[in-house]
Amino acid sequence: MKRGTHILLFFLLTMSFEGHCQAWFFYQEADNYFYGINGREQSYEKSFNLYEKAAKHGCVLAERRLAICYTNGYGVPASERAALHWNKKAARHGNADAQGALGFYYFKPGTYKKSDKWFMKAANNGNEHVIIEMQQSFGRYSWGYCKEKTQDAMGQEVNWYELFMEY
Repeated sequence: MKRGTHILLFFLLTMSFEGHCQAWFFYQEADNYFYGINGREQSYEKSFNLYEKAAKHGCVLAERRLAICYTNGYGVPASERAALHWNKKAARHGNADAQGALGFYYFKPGTYKKSDKWFMKAANNGNEHVIIEMQQSFGRYSWGYCKEKTQDAMGQEVNWYELFMEY
């Protein structure tokens, strides 16, 4: 390594660590206000603002919480578009709950393939709710209630069953 590279590398790692610490602090404070715990009075508005700060510092959990806030109108006017944006962002960063939420969002005629993609990612990341829901749903698909889904799901049944049996 060239002279000074060690210092630059140390500086970058330190800044990255500090960013994660800030994100985690904002996220914890947001949860305190969201639930009204640890001496904080419950305030969706304050929690929303803190979740935004945490998300800007790279906190994936905060991205998912922003989606929940937009879905339910917690501290901000409800917005399906904004909720979808934050769910997609958190899902791309590996959040299994956001992946499951996208699976349920796209679970309608014409978008079943997207639904399958997100359900599979959520299940592979350990989202037990999705695994159980899909396990229970296979009986409905195999009876042909949803022709488009039957073709996609039939090949996946064993995979879902194996994932389900692991839990």
